[in-house]
Amino acid sequence: MKKTLSSLAAAAVFLSGLPGLSGAMSFSATAEETSASVVAAFSSAPSIILSESGAKTCSPGEILTFSAFISNEAVYNLSVTYINAVSEDTVLSLKIDGELPFAEADNLRFPTGWINGNPPAADRFGNETVPEQVMDSDPSTLCARDFAGASELPYLLTFAAGTHEITLTVRQGEWIPVTVSLTPPEQPEAYKVPESPPEI
Repeated sequence: MKKTLSSLAAAAVFLSGLPGLSGAMSFSATAEETSASVVAAFSSAPSIILSESGAKTCSPGEILTFSAFISNEAVYNLSVTYINAVSEDTVLSLKIDGELPFAEADNLRFPTGWINGNPPAADRFGNETVPEQVMDSDPSTLCARDFAGASELPYLLTFAAGTHEITLTVRQGEWIPVTVSLTPPEQPEAYKVPESPPEI
């Protein structure tokens, strides 16, 4: 089932539509596999808001498609602000111009948040008990990344200049996308040589 949502313009980037997305394609599987110089070269690219829908719950099998015109080659993270309507994590499949940019893009996980349902309490011996955990109803914002632990940094998507179609297919969960964006990667801090301790 496809849906179409309104898109916004950001800087030199024009967007329209929603359910699916064409993207351009030199892609690296993890941020660590891309040199810091590449990240630094594109860290000033403008963010692109693909969708600010807000309230519609998307079920497994539903597809969100976006169309984006990118004026210059750029590297982006896929950033999502979302709410999971059920306890299980949301799993999405990302395609750019109709193709998986890398194998892990078929299994992008966006975890459900949990918070304390009540304040911590103490038992009769004075020991603090673990509060009941309940689903967090507030939106979470995460960049697509490897939650299996192989990498701590978000996936990088490199787009060539031109118009691209991006599609997000819900594979698992009941997902409420609040905002879907392409955001430039954060530039890692330059290495600093530790200062020598003062001589005693």
